[in-house]
Amino acid sequence: MTASEVVQVELSRYKRGEKMRREEESLALLLSDELETVGQILADDGASLLNSSLPWFYAAGMELESVWSRRPSPEVDLYDILEALGLDEQFRDLVYFEPVGIFARVAGSNYLKGMLDRRLDILKPTVLSSL
Repeated sequence: MTASEVVQVELSRYKRGEKMRREEESLALLLSDELETVGQILADDGASLLNSSLPWFYAAGMELESVWSRRPSPEVDLYDILEALGLDEQFRDLVYFEPVGIFARVAGSNYLKGMLDRRLDILKPTVLSSL
């Protein structure tokens, strides 16, 4: 995920009127010529979280969570995010294997969304504390 994509995710949350911390709002309102500051905003005691996949997962996870019910296969979207960021092994509990039957799929999807919600809640202080 690029700095521009991080800003786009936060800007879409801002436009939807979501409650945002000051740091999240700062990311949302960056101008295109200020994108180099995303890394500085995400820096943590000299060790840049920009090099970590966690901030990108947090931003993408928040975006997916906000459109979960409108996506045809949010479970696949979540797996694609995890795989692209190399986090599919670290977050195995978020890797979804679709059970047989439509009712199992719906229940599994809701369960997976709940797991994603909990993971994002856990990651939020870690990711945002560096802002």
